[in-house]
Amino acid sequence: VDLADGGETIAMGTGDIIDWTELPAGLNPRGECFVIHPIGSSMEPRIFEGEPLLVLVQQPPLRNGDALIEFNDGTGVVKSYLGTRQGRVWARQYNPDEGRDYPAETVKAVHRVIRL
Repeated sequence: VDLADGGETIAMGTGDIIDWTELPAGLNPRGECFVIHPIGSSMEPRIFEGEPLLVLVQQPPLRNGDALIEFNDGTGVVKSYLGTRQGRVWARQYNPDEGRDYPAETVKAVHRVIRL
């Protein structure tokens, strides 16, 4: 099952460094972080394909904030996080504008995302 719909899943890496990205002046994240470049248009016009996003590992997203939902199978999706309840992780996308939900047992972690 393609949890992201439309083939917009991100393959989560093994932790190997592929490239370096310089962060904007004044942005000093605490803890582990990495940069992703999402694929697909499901988050447009909020986030565009290829736009660099800073993922703050193990920092919970704000309600209605951007998030990387990481799945147990090593993939992830970028969505707006709505919350977790009734055994589901609830999210929203913008293109088309609709809600998404994922079984909580398939979700490894939900990380806060900041647009760079």
